[in-house]
Amino acid sequence: MKNNPDVLRSPDSFHRQTECPPKNEAFFEALTKNAGHIILVLNKNAAFTYVNPAVETILGYRPEELIGTSAFQYVHPPELEKTLKEFEYTLLTNRVRIPFTFGILHKNGTLRILEGGGVNLLSDPAVKGIILNLRDATDRMKAEAELSQYRKHLEDFVEKRTQDISRINAQLIKELDERKAIEQALLESEEKYRHFIEN
Repeated sequence: MKNNPDVLRSPDSFHRQTECPPKNEAFFEALTKNAGHIILVLNKNAAFTYVNPAVETILGYRPEELIGTSAFQYVHPPELEKTLKEFEYTLLTNRVRIPFTFGILHKNGTLRILEGGGVNLLSDPAVKGIILNLRDATDRMKAEAELSQYRKHLEDFVEKRTQDISRINAQLIKELDERKAIEQALLESEEKYRHFIEN
C-alpha cells in the first residue's frame, strides 16, 4: 500500500491546512443546542430569555416552558435567600464570571444540584442578559457526601475502639497492680511465718 502524501503530513502542516467552520449565528446556535450542560440567559429580573435543550435532559423542563418565568421559582426553597444574594451580586458586576452552586427542583419534584458560573452581559447589545453555564453535580456531590459520612463513621469507630482498648488496658493495669499487691502481701506473710517457725 502506497503512502498518501496528503494524509502523511506533519501536525503543523495539517493544522494550518484544516478549514475552520464559519463562526456565524447558525454555528453558535448548533453549539448551544447540542451542549451537554445547561446554558441559560436571564434578564435583570431573573426571567429566562433563553434556555438550551439540555435543560430537558437534566431538569425535565422543555425550554419553552421556562421562557418568561422567574428562575427563582425553581430554586430549592432553603437556598433561595443565598441564590438571591448571588444574583444581586452578579447584577453589580460586568463581564466577571461568578461561580454558582445551588439546588434546583426537577420537574418530577426531586432535587438536583447545579454548579457552574454566570457572567453579567446586560450591557452587551448582542446578549442583553446574564449568561449561566451550569452542569449537574448531583451524583458527584451525593457520592462526596456518602464518602464523608463513611469517613466520619470510620473515625467514630476508630475512636470508640481506641477508647475501648484504653479502658481494657487501664483495667489490666489495675488488675496487675492488685495481683502484685497480693503477691507482695503473700511474700511478707510467708516471711513472717518462716521467721515465726524458725524462732
